[in-house]
Amino acid sequence: MEKKHLFSLRSLPIGKILLLFLLIYIALLAIPYIQHKNVSVSYQKKFAKQSFYSDTAGTERVAYINDNTDALLYRLHMFDKAKDEIILSTFDFNADKSGQDMMASLLHAADRGVSVRIYNPINLLKPWNLQARMHDKYVIVDQKMYLLGGRNTTNLFLGDYSRSKNIDRELFVYETAENDSSSIRQLTDYFESV
Repeated sequence: MEKKHLFSLRSLPIGKILLLFLLIYIALLAIPYIQHKNVSVSYQKKFAKQSFYSDTAGTERVAYINDNTDALLYRLHMFDKAKDEIILSTFDFNADKSGQDMMASLLHAADRGVSVRIYNPINLLKPWNLQARMHDKYVIVDQKMYLLGGRNTTNLFLGDYSRSKNIDRELFVYETAENDSSSIRQLTDYFESV
């Protein structure tokens, strides 16, 4: 007597197999992120306001970047000055004009021997990681300077290539002397941890 199987992929039409695969893929995208994590009290206590103040001047100098054109020019200038390493973390990197300016400058730096490291690779073979892409946006150059804020690498945020503009703010920080507790060290340590 021949055994009958309750379920066999051979018995399903190709359309149903593709639909089943798509549903599994979507589930892998969403299920890991249904429940949000809570921030522990001990972690919150690490950020006491008093630890951000001092009676003495620090080694870092800060500029406030409010303009989209300045934001692009700061990045290009930083890449041009890079000697050892550029670290770039961005959520969105388009191949529009500002993206092309950025990529050309990064390639030029790499051709000079500068190590260019970009965080946020996409791997479609790991759908459970797609929603976990970082939304961080910063540039670190040579452990001397960084730019930190909310701008993506698109015409909407950088340069004067688009009628539509997203007004965002950033800080440019320059380190005048080596300091093991500087914010640039903390940002680099953060990059390495993720």
